[in-house]
Amino acid sequence: MLAAERLPADWLRVLTAPSSTVDVLPVELSYIAANGLTWRPRPLLQDYDALSADLDQWNADHFRSAASAPRYVLVTFEPFDTRNPLLMAPATWQAILANYAPADVTRADGVLLLQRRPAPADDRATPIRQQSWRSGEWLEVPQSPGLVYAHIGARLDPLGQVAKWLYRVPPVTVELEYGGGRKLLSRITLETAQNGLLVNPLPSSLVQLESLFRGQLYQTVTRMRILGSGSLYYRMPASVQWQEVAGDSTLRRPTPTHPNPPLLLGEEPLFSLDTINDQRPPGTGEPVEVRRDRSPVLTLTGWAADPKTRAPASSVIVTIDDVAAPAASYGFDRNDVALYWGHSELRDTGYTASIPTATLTPGTHELAFRVLSSDGSTLFEVGRRVIIKIL
Repeated sequence: MLAAERLPADWLRVLTAPSSTVDVLPVELSYIAANGLTWRPRPLLQDYDALSADLDQWNADHFRSAASAPRYVLVTFEPFDTRNPLLMAPATWQAILANYAPADVTRADGVLLLQRRPAPADDRATPIRQQSWRSGEWLEVPQSPGLVYAHIGARLDPLGQVAKWLYRVPPVTVELEYGGGRKLLSRITLETAQNGLLVNPLPSSLVQLESLFRGQLYQTVTRMRILGSGSLYYRMPASVQWQEVAGDSTLRRPTPTHPNPPLLLGEEPLFSLDTINDQRPPGTGEPVEVRRDRSPVLTLTGWAADPKTRAPASSVIVTIDDVAAPAASYGFDRNDVALYWGHSELRDTGYTASIPTATLTPGTHELAFRVLSSDGSTLFEVGRRVIIKIL
């Protein structure tokens, strides 16, 4: 049964070296036994056991300490009990982001290998603003060039204290809305949320987590709210303090490096529109019918690359009737594309774009696509356009 957790040979060469120690986040400890690794466990073996700010900080201090921290960390990204892994133990993950980086090894499905940095990144936080919140109330998320954390303060009311003493407080959920209209729900523990939930950008997949470590931009969160019956057991209004961690170049989202607008060329990029709302697009000229009452979001997926370098592009730009649509997320794993073309560099070329259909009037609309080159200097225009008919 442990055969499924066997790691690639080049991983094992570094992980089984005499000085190598390993831990696994958040819960898949079977990798240790399956590969004969030297385990250096954190104080709390499972992240979901960190039910208080102090326990979460205990694990965080372990990963910050050169004396106690493992040299390598294996990371999976399987949501546990509807929880985003980075929100289960917020202080722990801030320590991981500052002290580890992706190792220079081949990729393996479903797991990321992190190696301890020679020196930690600067993760000192700067306050942005403080505001109050109530259960179910939307809060605008600050848009910042760094990582944005929400330090949530909340105290149990008398009913909540009784519930905790008798058994436990019911679940609390955070709902995050991305720029394209997509929403993510995750259970949280308000006692650990005071350590600072990473809100913007919050990875929702292993590919996005690796992109976060490498400083690559993906879709950002625009607003959030706290829900769930458990949130009604806390004194309201409660507080949230927004903070920014600028960090070094690997901890901030990239900014354009070219002062001049990119040059628009008619040359076709390497590009594919694979699905529209999970369906293959029709032939050229045939409209795609979308009912607003059944499809609140128009979701586009595919892949794109720089035709000059045959490497990942900087971004994919979608327009509707020549007006920019919400930013597409770029850099998803497309191993199938890399294998088809015989170029491993084409693996991180997947994109997804989400367009709220409520923003589109009934009738026909024209979708067009452009691809920004790897160095950000050139825009390549996709010749094919897609007609959407909103019903």
